[in-house]
Amino acid sequence: MSHAEEKKEMQFLNERFANHIDKVHFFAWQNEQLEKEVNSLKDKLGKEWNEVKVQIMRELDQVRRRLENANGENAKLVQRVAILEVEVKENRQRADDKAKQAQQEREKNELMIVQLRDIEEECNILRRRVESHDKQRDKDRLVIAGLSEKYQEAKKELGVGDVEAPQ
Repeated sequence: MSHAEEKKEMQFLNERFANHIDKVHFFAWQNEQLEKEVNSLKDKLGKEWNEVKVQIMRELDQVRRRLENANGENAKLVQRVAILEVEVKENRQRADDKAKQAQQEREKNELMIVQLRDIEEECNILRRRVESHDKQRDKDRLVIAGLSEKYQEAKKELGVGDVEAPQ
């Protein structure tokens, strides 16, 4: 769950929580109003008070049940918010850990790239040296071949037999 989604869910839950609190306040206000109305009716109606009292008590019971339900739902929402806050904290920690790990991997990869470039440069230098040595060896072979020919010619001129060429 992304940070934005978590934030959106938290806002939604906070709005629901606020609505429940508003309902509680409304029910409390409504309860006060009903009690005022009961007192007013008591004064006005005298004998009819018992009938009105029973009706009002029923309504008060309904309001109390709704209030208890709202409080129960509120308690569940408070628990859910606490759980979500813990999850958000854990997810943020995991995200921070992953970000640190990714940064370390990037740094490690950058170092490896530098090392590979250095190795590639060294390989290129060695290739050029090998090419240079190969060219020099080929030149040296030509010189040796030329000297060997001259040696053989000199032997023939001097009339020397099979004398091995110096190595």
